[in-house]
Amino acid sequence: MGRALRTRMPVVALVIVLALAYMLANPLQQPADSPRSAPTADQAAVVADGRDSVAAPPTMAASDDAAALPTTDAGQRAPTRAAPMSTPAFTPTPDDEPFLLSARGGVRTSEESATRTPSPPATATAAKATPVSPRATPTRDPEKVPAAGPGASKGEEIVAVAMRFLGYAYTWGGHAPGTGFDCSGFTWYVYKLAGIGIPLHDLLGQFRAGPSIKRAELQPGDLVFFQNTYKAGISHGGIYVGGGRFIDAADVSSGVRYDNLNSPYWSAHYYGASRPR
Repeated sequence: MGRALRTRMPVVALVIVLALAYMLANPLQQPADSPRSAPTADQAAVVADGRDSVAAPPTMAASDDAAALPTTDAGQRAPTRAAPMSTPAFTPTPDDEPFLLSARGGVRTSEESATRTPSPPATATAAKATPVSPRATPTRDPEKVPAAGPGASKGEEIVAVAMRFLGYAYTWGGHAPGTGFDCSGFTWYVYKLAGIGIPLHDLLGQFRAGPSIKRAELQPGDLVFFQNTYKAGISHGGIYVGGGRFIDAADVSSGVRYDNLNSPYWSAHYYGASRPR
């Protein structure tokens, strides 16, 4: 008996090893036609309704009574949800209006327009623009500038008259204080007040109205002329006052003013001088 067992044990062991190897190589699989667990009644209702999620539990009113709380199948209390906090209604104040209007692009609602109290009109008024007079304010009153004293030369008298109109406006074609002056209209008007007649608006005619004077021999009251300023030939004139200066109706921006005869510009355009008497 013992010998027989010793003879069969290697065979049994070999069979067991082969069986284990087969099981490891071919694990057990569930048959394809094995029945699935039947769905519960709630799951069947969800599928029938065509929804994918389980229906939410019914909402219960908050209560302090513990007995009214739902319980689970194990007899334990179900967790409760905190009641939502109530937010007080926002009532805008007049101070909030600019921010509300900004958020809505500056448009008021019909309720705001009906209840809004109109703002009082601004008391400050914009300053009215004062129209600029076409005539520049003179630096001196021509009636208050003293005339040349007794014994003054004719040239000094001419200078005294010319100084009355410093600061008056420049006007193209003008030859009177009420309208303004251009260069030849200014020299004509000053000489007229001094009792000397020269051509009006004719620079070449004014230059020829008296003897030609060299630049080194200029005296107060002499007429000085310039060329090639805004056009070719004689194009500007003034009245020499002495000290290398002359008075002229220069341009629209400055009117009647003093200019420096020795400046680079006027020296380069100097034409000549005359002394009508």
